[in-house]
Amino acid sequence: MKSSSVSQWARLLVAAFFTFPLNGFAQVLFEDNFNTDTSANWTVLSGTSADENDAAYDAALGDFTVDFAFDYSTRGIPPAPNSGDKSTLGVKISVNNNDNTGGSEAMGVNLFPAKQNFSGNYALRVDMWINYNGPAGGGTGSTEHAIFGMNQSGEQVGWSTVPTGDGVWFGVDGEGGSSSDYYCFEADDTGTVSALPEDLAGLIGRNNTHPVYQFLFPAPAFETQGAPGKNWVSVEIRQKDDVLSWVMNGMVIASRPASDESFGVRTEGTVMLGYMDLFNSIANPKEDNFVVYDNIRVVNLDKDPGLPLLSVEATDDAGVESGGDTIEFTVHRSGDTAEAKTVDVVIGGTATEGVDYTVESKSVTIPAGAESASFVVTPVDDKLGELEETIIASLKLDRGAYEINHEYTATAILADDGDTAIVSITATDAQAYERLAEDLILYTVTRTGDDSEDLAVTIKVSGSATADTDYEGDFAELEIFAFESEAVIEVSPVDDAEAEGDETIELTVVAGAGYAVGESATATATIRDDDYAEEEVLFADDFNADTSSDWNLQFGANNGVEDYTATFAVDYSDLSIPPAPHTTDESTLGLYLQVNKNDDTAGGAAGVNVFPKDQVFSGNYAVRFDMFLSAGSGAGTTEHALFGVNHSGDIVSRNAATGDGVWFGVVTDGSNNRSYASYVGADLKNSLPAANFATLIPSPPYISGLSFSGPGSPSSNGNQAEPVWADVEIRHVDGLVTMKVNQVPIFTVTDRGAFTEGVFMLGMNDQFSSIGSPDTFVIYDNVRVVPLESEGGITVVSVNATDSVMSEGDSGDTGTIVVSREGSTDAALTVLLELSGDAQLGTDYSGAANEVVLPAGSAEVSIVLTSIDDDEVEAAETIRIDVLKSDAYFIGAASSAVVVLNDNDKEDTGPAPKRHEVDWQG
Repeated sequence: MKSSSVSQWARLLVAAFFTFPLNGFAQVLFEDNFNTDTSANWTVLSGTSADENDAAYDAALGDFTVDFAFDYSTRGIPPAPNSGDKSTLGVKISVNNNDNTGGSEAMGVNLFPAKQNFSGNYALRVDMWINYNGPAGGGTGSTEHAIFGMNQSGEQVGWSTVPTGDGVWFGVDGEGGSSSDYYCFEADDTGTVSALPEDLAGLIGRNNTHPVYQFLFPAPAFETQGAPGKNWVSVEIRQKDDVLSWVMNGMVIASRPASDESFGVRTEGTVMLGYMDLFNSIANPKEDNFVVYDNIRVVNLDKDPGLPLLSVEATDDAGVESGGDTIEFTVHRSGDTAEAKTVDVVIGGTATEGVDYTVESKSVTIPAGAESASFVVTPVDDKLGELEETIIASLKLDRGAYEINHEYTATAILADDGDTAIVSITATDAQAYERLAEDLILYTVTRTGDDSEDLAVTIKVSGSATADTDYEGDFAELEIFAFESEAVIEVSPVDDAEAEGDETIELTVVAGAGYAVGESATATATIRDDDYAEEEVLFADDFNADTSSDWNLQFGANNGVEDYTATFAVDYSDLSIPPAPHTTDESTLGLYLQVNKNDDTAGGAAGVNVFPKDQVFSGNYAVRFDMFLSAGSGAGTTEHALFGVNHSGDIVSRNAATGDGVWFGVVTDGSNNRSYASYVGADLKNSLPAANFATLIPSPPYISGLSFSGPGSPSSNGNQAEPVWADVEIRHVDGLVTMKVNQVPIFTVTDRGAFTEGVFMLGMNDQFSSIGSPDTFVIYDNVRVVPLESEGGITVVSVNATDSVMSEGDSGDTGTIVVSREGSTDAALTVLLELSGDAQLGTDYSGAANEVVLPAGSAEVSIVLTSIDDDEVEAAETIRIDVLKSDAYFIGAASSAVVVLNDNDKEDTGPAPKRHEVDWQG
């Protein structure tokens, strides 16, 4: 592998810079706000995983874009937090997105300030915005990493663990789409690069699911919880007193000794900003994947005491309801203690403030010169028997005032004082599918308080379902055994052939000896019916004969190699698979689809679709079929069954690479890699993890997932004791397209775009370039299309910012968000809203609420946002409004809107700094 320099960006020396105080102490050694094209002051290097002997090597090496003085407001991005002049110019970097070559190689780009050398105690500080395509969790090819480093020569590109690079650098993706969302890289003195494990890196964790990242980047303020994408983030990496640290938004992400003999790390050099794509995919749409950096500065920390590091500890971590046994938390600080520091604390846990405990203040002041301050939580005695409860104290983020790390939270235990037991009941798995006896309904009966003896509990049974006819379960004598806090009731559905609709089972705790009934006295569960009323059939194929001549087939692959299997009338009993649930004659013949198993040519991501010939459907109808989704075993099991409506039949739909119509994907192995996905045309509209459906599509009877995955996918294997089919329905009613598995609604697509009629599709897709498990495939059986009646009254609600920028202090410069509905306007409609963003309602703006009413006869209503003036100097803030789910409407494609609130206050910086010439020799 080689590096490439962009020749027109020559390596020029910056002769002198102004220096000025930062935070009162830090001397600025280098800065660039990118308000002009400063490309001549930067060196740009790129690297690729492509083989340098490959003919496409040069193209791969140059597949990136660096735009200096890029106006990021053109992408709807507000000014960066450290843009004092409200400028929206920065440097934008994108990689691997300039061509559509299948199997594009992984690559990275580095930017170095030309001819700069820094040593000793210094820090790189920069504002960063990572953009990505798709919704929360990302879309096709969305996982790319921003990278930034220090102590580099500026002569080698550093990005992945390929054999190149020097110094140290860090990486983070924007949407949590990787098993390693957070990276620490280091090159030894031979140029060998290592992605350091967490312990050597001093890294909190690698994945966005880590509780610290979930706290640092909460949703909905951040679109993907635990990841920094689609928001401005303040980044600092520093070397001070032989310690390397990585900080984002005031949270220390990683910290370790700067010099480590086992790696031979450099301790001086230049700094780096960059971007990398570790995968050989192309984002779709590719224009949405990039990083923007703004307001970079390198500062000398010799005279900068730095921000104090705070932590919290439960110094008395146990309390009891009675007897004055309090709980104590202590806030510690290290570093600068010269001034008093006030810290806000959030109190949470399973205990309830005001009911289980009181706290005098949630604001703690550490006096000047002191390293800690404590506060007390006082238990409240009640007469309820309760289990042990937790009280959790967490420090609030306060960027610029102090830093925190993984010790930002502490937990204490509050014990009961022996009150009478309270018995409650909940439906911990509240649904079962009638056809699957192993899909159990679970009720949990819980007692709190004294558990030293067995406790008999009386349960009353009601609901629309009938015992022994619709379900089996024993509720007569329920007992919670001594030293146990709960008992579980299992209910198994009984299958029948009657179309009776969903039915309920309601269990109620009745008062008895030795216990009182809690607030949760009744729990209800539902048995989803698996039968349909007698229906007219518009199209049917049970695949009991070879009907391949009645179907069209389309196939596509990244490498152009035709590697698929499509077998009509396959006898799946040869694979130990039982008859499909809607088979009436014990036949075991069906349609078998498989891709990417017969040819080992690289870059073989592929998909196959079949379409019935001359079968165009429109209006209100449903496509129903039985699906056996086989996960296989070993490596390469993550593939997707595909199916959809309103296709042309002329092109293949696969993995958002190409496509038309409205279509869906269901993962084979529960890997949570876009387990359930919906598409319109070639665009990914939504994706959900299998984990969301772990109780609705449970294991058993479906597989529990493989070594890296979990339940929630309707997958099976021919070699399991009882292989299981799934029932799939695509409903096309009143312009909405709903996909269900086992009568569980997975998606409702409210915007079909141009795809309002067409042929339906069945398919299989492997989005990866590997040869996967030979036992990964899909079988379809008993396909039918039936007409449906209009359901009427369907309303789709959308939200749009018609005036997306407003200014503080100008009552005439407001922001406007319009909430609109499609469908009937005969009655008033209440729309539920969620308010988020940096700006605070009542402090920074007014005019919004958590719901809005569209009056009868009105299709829309405007929310006018007015700023509230203050004297505080602030960065531009955002106001975000999301439409929340309701049984009264569906949510349209435009489900959220953002307005930017610009500040009108200016910081009093005092007299202008004295000009100081610096002679750079490094």
